Amino acid sequence: MERNENINYNFVELSSENIHWFLPLYENAFGHKIDLNQVKKKYFHDWLDKPYNGLFLLHELNVVGFIGLCFDIVIFEGREELTAKFCDNMIHTAYQRNGAYFLLMSEMQSYAKNHGVKFGLGFGNEKSTKAVLKYGLWTYYNRMKRFSIHISTIPVNKIFRKLGLFNLYLGLIRMYLHKHIIPYRKENFEEYNCVPTIKYNYDFFLKRSSSEYFLIKLKQTILWLKVDNFLKVGFIKNPFEEDLPIIFSSLKSFCRLFGIGEIMMQFSEGSKEELSLKKHFPSHNSWPILVCNFDSHFPLDKLQLSLCDTESF
Repeated sequence: MERNENINYNFVELSSENIHWFLPLYENAFGHKIDLNQVKKKYFHDWLDKPYNGLFLLHELNVVGFIGLCFDIVIFEGREELTAKFCDNMIHTAYQRNGAYFLLMSEMQSYAKNHGVKFGLGFGNEKSTKAVLKYGLWTYYNRMKRFSIHISTIPVNKIFRKLGLFNLYLGLIRMYLHKHIIPYRKENFEEYNCVPTIKYNYDFFLKRSSSEYFLIKLKQTILWLKVDNFLKVGFIKNPFEEDLPIIFSSLKSFCRLFGIGEIMMQFSEGSKEELSLKKHFPSHNSWPILVCNFDSHFPLDKLQLSLCDTESF
């Protein structure tokens, strides 16, 4: 379809009644299917007045676009602000050259601001970042940097998945980690932050509470783990640099035992974790972090993020 600014579009707010519209659009955009319950869990926020937040873009009766909001609380020096990640930015392949994305994004930003969001977060590739910066929709401020540790092992996790026994595999992991697994307790996570960071409250962990997620404590560091084709690691409570060798020695042993060939971490560039890790491990690719500031009083240029803050599907 050629670019046509005169196409008439309508916006429909995401709700429990229309959330199934998400599925065919997701398959068109990303080339694979996704479970509806997974989508519901991601976008349901029962602590908000409106539990589902997002916008569908319609042309006539066809759903041709979507952007959703996933909310978190950011804390800085004892104060809190509401932020939202702009997630699953999707335009149907037949409508990608007619200005539909920029129309939807502009409307979504107004929607977020009107629903109390102080600033929005976006994570894109280099190509999409250039486009949104060109049209002035977002401001570039930092990058997420990926660190990766490769481990020589038989890919047991992939074998269990192919055999349809991945839940059994996760159960064995839970048994192995039971001494280190910790529940959410308010006193473990509340601290006065000298830089803006995501607040790890109960809702934050509830979003990430499924069989492949683990919250563990090694030394004095609380780690968020996700077991997939590789091990995703996020630091919940800042580690002491002298503890890093012990922590990663333990994680490497765990990965060798359970046949996980890679440990992967992501941190915003310039954060304490990123500065510590680059002394020990090579960094790999990185990608932009974009911000749209509606009414924030926080120093967003100092915002620090970890993999668990940005984790989506």
